This record gives sequence, C-alpha cells and structure tokens, in this order.
Amino acid sequence: MAELFLAAQSAPPDDTARVFVQSVPLVGQVAVRGRPEDGAFRAAVRAATGLDLPLAVGGVAEAGDYRALWLGPDHWLVVTAAGEGPALVARLQPAFAGLFAAAVDVSGARTRLRLIGPAAADVLASGCRLDLGPDAFGAGQAVQAPVGNVTAIVHCLTAEPPGERLCYDLYVPRSQALSFWRWLEQAGRPWGLGVRA
Repeated sequence: MAELFLAAQSAPPDDTARVFVQSVPLVGQVAVRGRPEDGAFRAAVRAATGLDLPLAVGGVAEAGDYRALWLGPDHWLVVTAAGEGPALVARLQPAFAGLFAAAVDVSGARTRLRLIGPAAADVLASGCRLDLGPDAFGAGQAVQAPVGNVTAIVHCLTAEPPGERLCYDLYVPRSQALSFWRWLEQAGRPWGLGVRA
C-alpha cells in the first residue's frame, strides 16, 4: 500500500499539510480466537508470545515483538514482525489442542498504514461514527469499526515525532485498499493530506 500512496502523491506536500500518511514496514498478523475465561487458552498465548491478552473493549497489550489488539469478546489480532505469522501459528496450534481456540495467519489479509499529524483524528472523524478523538480514544487503544468505505482496525499510538499529537495505525482489507485510499484522499483534502516515506 505504501507504494500506492507514494505514487499517488509524487509532489512533496506544502507547509500547510496538517495530516500525513506515513509508510510503515510490513508486519505479521495472526487472528487468535478463544474463550477469554479459559485460563489454559490465555496461558498458551502467554507462553508463545509473552502477551497477557487484553480482555476489555479497545484493549491493547504489548510484549517484546508482539502486540495484541482486542477485536471482540473472543477475538484478537496479534501483530508481530513481518514473516513471523506462520511460525507463531505453528507454536500456538499444538498448544491449543483440546481447547476451544484457533490461530490463523492473516498477514496477507490487511495492509497497514499510519495516519499522523494534528488533524489525523479529524480525518478519521469525517468517516467514522465512533469518537476517535484524543479525549475518548487514547494511545494504547484499538477498535474495529467502519472508517470511510471499509471496516478497518484503528490502533491509536503515541505521536512520533513528539509534538504531533496522536497517530493511528490503520489495518485495511487489502482487497479494498485502493478504494480506501481514494476515500482518504478526499477526506484529507481540507487538511492538506501529504505523504511521508
């Protein structure tokens, strides 16, 4: 997706841009399902990743190279280094034997982009009914919700570099990435949407 953005925005943004799409490295993505009340399930995930799965709406947990995003009462997206999805699934599947649990490598299902800048929350607000502003949705939270014309996973991060308020990693279905980009271009126009490599 980064090459799509960079090709679409060949000219550098002017100094008035208040929101940027930033190119970010590929990541491994594993969908994990299981009963949160099952201690054996949670222990198996912890043994494989070091993560204590978040159990609350919007929760995010981090441990080493792993990050777990709460997607539903029995559903998490575990994000890891690029290419590590199959290895994580290979560790989890035997540990899940006999449990009501599953792990599937979904690294190819979604592309990730980063929205950063003082107007990032405003751009998201133009296409999402949930309040994703900094007062209601802060750093270290994630939600799966309709954004623009797709259902995306929105993960709020601390600003990089500091002083740019919050930034957001968006996980967008790969098959809808071009459509989402077109929506994002329109939604970001009032704030001078630019691209950072």
